[in-house]
Amino acid sequence: MLPPVTAAGQPTAVTLDVMVVNTSDAEGGVADDPRARKADGILGRQIKYQSLEVLDSKRRKVALNETWKVMLPNGKHFLVQPLDIAANGVLVAVDLEGSAQVDARIKKKTPFVLGPQSHRGGNLSVILEVDY
Repeated sequence: MLPPVTAAGQPTAVTLDVMVVNTSDAEGGVADDPRARKADGILGRQIKYQSLEVLDSKRRKVALNETWKVMLPNGKHFLVQPLDIAANGVLVAVDLEGSAQVDARIKKKTPFVLGPQSHRGGNLSVILEVDY
């Protein structure tokens, strides 16, 4: 199914994928889970850890200028709002409570990582991907 479009043919919504991951120096490796292996492929090039666990993953279609609030396991929230869709990616405003507020243009299916924040003796990170 094609996304809703304006009269000019521009999409009016994007699909957002949010994955919440906990990494730590404790022994444990990467969980035997496709989501964990994907997260390891993304985070393993950026940060050091001995174990990785996917705590949550969500997928939702979000209209332009709509804010999606995702509650995190550490009691904080992650806000994301798509602002513009263009050939070179989706401009989003993101707010990772207690860590980062940023506007970024994210290319289709290109992971955008925010964090880390302290959680359960390790670090909580949020991986955001857009599709349109």
